[in-house]
Amino acid sequence: MSKKEAIAEAKKLEDLKIEGKKMTEEEEYRNAGISKEEAETKPHGDRGPNDLEEQIRVLKKRNAELMGISKVHRILNGELRQEVYDLKMKVHGQVKLETQINGQKSIIEELTKDNQRLSKEIDNYVDRLRKNGQL
Repeated sequence: MSKKEAIAEAKKLEDLKIEGKKMTEEEEYRNAGISKEEAETKPHGDRGPNDLEEQIRVLKKRNAELMGISKVHRILNGELRQEVYDLKMKVHGQVKLETQINGQKSIIEELTKDNQRLSKEIDNYVDRLRKNGQL
């Protein structure tokens, strides 16, 4: 790039800053002195460990991985919460049934005692009728 071109580009940059407009991608590559194709094919390994573009790329990739993990965790958490709710409902139902069973057991015990009492009463009544000669 010649001195005139550089001055023209600098002036153009000044004008863009004043106008508040962002440079086009082509202008950025032209200002850097390379073509877009060269930038895309040029290996970035020669920039070293402080290459910000590489760090951004790595961090974006890691962010995407973490977002995926987060999504999976949210789904699993929702499923686990549903499972916990379902189990609580089952336990509640089971407790309700146990209470009902215990109530019916006490009714059965009471009916058994009544049945035995009535059976004895009938036996006694039949014995009295026999003694009186009515049977």
